[in-house]
Amino acid sequence: MANFPERPSGPLLFFLPGDPHTRVASSDRPTPDGKSAEGSLCSPDFVIERDFINLQLAGGDHAYRASATLWIGGRVVRTSTGGNRTELGWVTWDVRDFKGLTASIGLHDYCREDRLPYIAAGRIEASDGAKTDATGDVASANAAVRQQAVDAIRRNVPRAVADPYRPIYHYTPPAQRMNDPNGPAWFNGYHHVFYQHMVFIEHGVATNVHWGHARSRDLVNWETLPLAVHPEYELGELSCFSGNLAWDKNGEPVQFVTMVPFKKETARQIWPSRPVDAEWIRWERTAEKPPHGLVPQGEPAVRHLKDAFPFSAGNRRFLVLTDKNIPIYEALDDQLTTWQYRGTIDPESAECPNFFEVDGRWVYLSSPHEPVRYQIGDFDPVTAKFVPRTEGRISHDSGFYASTAYRDDQGRTILNGVTRGQRSGRGWTGALALPRILTIGSDDRPRMFPAPELEKLRRDAVRWTEPVTLHNRVMVLPGLTGDALEIIARFRVNDATSFGLQVRRSEDGTRFLPVKWANGEITVARPTPKFPCRYEIDPETREVTFRVFLDKGILDACTGDGRVFESRVHYAPLTDLQIAVFAEGGEATLVSFEAWQMAPAAIDHSQLLGKQ
Repeated sequence: MANFPERPSGPLLFFLPGDPHTRVASSDRPTPDGKSAEGSLCSPDFVIERDFINLQLAGGDHAYRASATLWIGGRVVRTSTGGNRTELGWVTWDVRDFKGLTASIGLHDYCREDRLPYIAAGRIEASDGAKTDATGDVASANAAVRQQAVDAIRRNVPRAVADPYRPIYHYTPPAQRMNDPNGPAWFNGYHHVFYQHMVFIEHGVATNVHWGHARSRDLVNWETLPLAVHPEYELGELSCFSGNLAWDKNGEPVQFVTMVPFKKETARQIWPSRPVDAEWIRWERTAEKPPHGLVPQGEPAVRHLKDAFPFSAGNRRFLVLTDKNIPIYEALDDQLTTWQYRGTIDPESAECPNFFEVDGRWVYLSSPHEPVRYQIGDFDPVTAKFVPRTEGRISHDSGFYASTAYRDDQGRTILNGVTRGQRSGRGWTGALALPRILTIGSDDRPRMFPAPELEKLRRDAVRWTEPVTLHNRVMVLPGLTGDALEIIARFRVNDATSFGLQVRRSEDGTRFLPVKWANGEITVARPTPKFPCRYEIDPETREVTFRVFLDKGILDACTGDGRVFESRVHYAPLTDLQIAVFAEGGEATLVSFEAWQMAPAAIDHSQLLGKQ
């Protein structure tokens, strides 16, 4: 963004020419690529010499997100909005307490879905007199933006609920965009999942990111809790990007949150956050932000760190994060406030690196703007070196992304991710992927299984126990239709070149979503030619079991042996509800078949939204 003009002499600090005034950016001014314009205009530094600063402002009443701010020493000390005015009006800041200090003024616009989604300015002048009553209190702005966050979610709930493709047993926040799951943990009888929540938008790139929070006793039914981590706008933070939870050596939890600044030339930092109550409802940033030693390695000196993932190896505490590659750090103190760089886990950069131990092997996962990648091997905590034995893809489509993992009270490693691909204009995007129980096979490759707790949602069973021979034919299953189902189908292949299921099938059979094996590959919903899902059938049993979960606009499919687990977002026509089995190019046998209608999970949003 362009800077303000140079400061002229006299009381006038800045004048922003325009007709009738200058907007920084707004959602009604798309950029050439169709995205909403947003950003900041920042003034040169100046010394405060007068008692007041008077500003002509117009635009919405969106604390911090569309605002004029006075910065001193990297902090916001005064901030005002356009007050829902379409014409310029005077705003006054009392700056007598700051005389002699060096300051700058910023105009910030990060609004998209709101009324008057912009900040506009005319004259900005220093004066010994006030044009109007002084405003700009930071504490009031903090309270306003937190309330506006909840209001924005609440405002979009009716659209989200009305969407027929919104899932009923995948967890979703009440509205707006859910992105990366963060900092999951088992604590005090609950599975806790935090997540990036774009509270002010339902689709689009990440901005004004808060951390949402949900908990569940059974991985099926969820409570949405109040927003756990808010941007510290007054400290220059625009968004709270991803991170994860560690237990320090005193057994206390700490979340490592990525601080994303307003000013693009300012480096991101990792800021710890700790709970202030026993229920983990309220979280606050800690005094030791940022931790010592978590800094970019090499050149250039300023880069965008993010996605910290702490882990333990014996009594030692480590952390990996996203930089120009994936560096590893070791904690030097019990409170995890001082860290030492120990080398590199992965020479390539990627989002959401995870590193943890399962079944005696170390698992490295990353999301390189492509399907989640894994490496499984050995880690030496003394040298901090990781030696992979195998590698591949956790999923073969980006419908499952931003993995993170934790261990529960049963000793299970639970793998989380976010489903991606939902369309805009529906009041929500993003859902928590079905929780996967992760183990490691004897071949040093992952095995993933749906959490067995999901079985409590089963209703109205349909079963076939007599084998059915399928020879170059499709068989529509009588008495079974739906868009919220669980299906377990066991096939034995004879000489068929392709076999499996057709779900969300139209009555005339011209449309369906395949879940099939064909010529050594498994396809779920659509082909993935860049990342084919290869699957060799056991030559002795010649059997494959498909387990399928239909949940409105989300389709999950896995194999009974855990070698494949795929998630897809889809928009099959609402009338396409048939289920069929088929074989092509020869003969396959449907050995057994079970299916259930799935009841909605109980998801309670009242602690975030208030009683409805």
